[in-house]
Amino acid sequence: MHPWLTNPRLAPTVLLTCGVLLAGASAVAGQQDPSMGGGRGMRHGGGGRSEAFDPVIFTGPPTPDSMAQLVGLEADRLDRYSTMYQNFMSSTQPERDSLAAMRQARRSDAGQYGGAGGERSFDMSTAREIRQDLENRQKQFDDALQDVLSKDQLKQYRDWRDQRRKDAQAAMQQRRNGHQNDHD
Repeated sequence: MHPWLTNPRLAPTVLLTCGVLLAGASAVAGQQDPSMGGGRGMRHGGGGRSEAFDPVIFTGPPTPDSMAQLVGLEADRLDRYSTMYQNFMSSTQPERDSLAAMRQARRSDAGQYGGAGGERSFDMSTAREIRQDLENRQKQFDDALQDVLSKDQLKQYRDWRDQRRKDAQAAMQQRRNGHQNDHD
């Protein structure tokens, strides 16, 4: 576990450091030859893998009220889930914010360069690392739910997660098809 996660007083320093590093990476990435950044072919199956989208990684698990409705949590278990949820969301918020900013930069770059990838003002490896860390931490959170939810409730939660993934993949495919039709 990262040391700054166990010492919340370090969080502002870590955020500032990340901001400085990301700004530096943006400057370097903006100066690179576009052919080095992996253009359209890399994003659309030309050798690179497309980003696996799990909306829960970016938005977090259901809020306590939503979880109570989703699986029918009793009051005592709802209190436990609320504490877990608040701790999880506050400890992962800096990473979620960084990833959201990087994703926005990526969208801006794609629009600026006609969707062809072009120069990138963000660091793909940094985004990948942050996303992987969030995926690992979400898995730990999900594993900890076994102590709060019954087997039936866990199944309902997992079904909800699966549906969220399917909906996100369908929406992403629909956007890709729309972009593809725009270029035809």
